[in-house]
Amino acid sequence: MPIGSFDIELGFGSVSIAEPLVAFARSLSWANETEEAAEALHRYDLALDQWTSARQEWKAEDRETVILPFGVEVRVPHRREFEV
Repeated sequence: MPIGSFDIELGFGSVSIAEPLVAFARSLSWANETEEAAEALHRYDLALDQWTSARQEWKAEDRETVILPFGVEVRVPHRREFEV
C-alpha cells in the first residue's frame, strides 16, 4: 500500500506499507480484549514474515528497493555510473 513519495536529486522515490501491517493495525484497533489483540499479533506477525521473505527474494536483484523487516518498502533511485 503506497503511502507517499519523495523527490531527491537522483529522481523520485516512494514508501509503501505491507498489507499485513495495515490489517494488523485494523485488527488491533477493533480488539476489545487482550486475547483478541494477542491473536491478531500472532496471525499478522506470521503474515508479515511471509511478506518480507517473499519481497526480499523477489527484489534480490533490484538495487532501488529496500525491504525493511517491519513491513515497509522504500524505493529510491539508484545512482548509475556515468556513460562515456
